[in-house]
Amino acid sequence: TIEFETISKLTSFSKKIPRPIEFGELIDEEKGYMVLSYIPGADGEESLTRLNESEQYRAGVEAAEELKKLHQLKAPRELPEWHIAKKNKSDNYLKEFKLINIDEHTKDRLTNYIRENEPLMQGRPNQFQHDDFHPSNLVFHHDQFSGII
Repeated sequence: TIEFETISKLTSFSKKIPRPIEFGELIDEEKGYMVLSYIPGADGEESLTRLNESEQYRAGVEAAEELKKLHQLKAPRELPEWHIAKKNKSDNYLKEFKLINIDEHTKDRLTNYIRENEPLMQGRPNQFQHDDFHPSNLVFHHDQFSGII
């Protein structure tokens, strides 16, 4: 429900995201579903390979401009402050990072860099963050950027 409501609010910021149509529950299966409008095209992972460097750059700028619009949505008051949520997330990532088989010096340097820069997150506005923004979540139609999913 929260995701459906968030997408509903985001539609006032951008025309390049799917429109929410319906949210429902399958009571017997204890599952929920969400129906969104269709954005025609192919994902960016596939589409960007057909574009030259200049076209890729232009598409990236367009996508970033749309993302900036989406990030104007203020987070609900009941959510934790942005820096707390991001600190928790980076703590989880760093816990998993420790398990990766690379040399300890590199791990220490990266971990220290993150820890030393965590204070920069304080005092930031608590806004919506797409948090999964990459070419596979971009849509291209006729080799033109057409949406974010």
